[in-house]
Amino acid sequence: MLTLALVSSLVVAAPPAVVTVELVPPESVLLVDGKKKGNNTKPLVIKMTPGKHLLRVENKGDAHEEELVVKAGEKKTWKWQFE
Repeated sequence: MLTLALVSSLVVAAPPAVVTVELVPPESVLLVDGKKKGNNTKPLVIKMTPGKHLLRVENKGDAHEEELVVKAGEKKTWKWQFE
């Protein structure tokens, strides 16, 4: 039991990853793991737990999905542009 508690506390203590998202056009909407995070009138800065996340961008009936893997404390920039 002590081992499980120790492992759980280490997972919770892991620093989040910080992902800066840039979308074109700016009125595109971003969802991370199914939750709306906003649009991109300015770059979005999102804190994420380490691991895999599903990013979905929607704009005027078009959509793009991509899996993003982040590590604890990592800083990344993710960009998407609709044609």
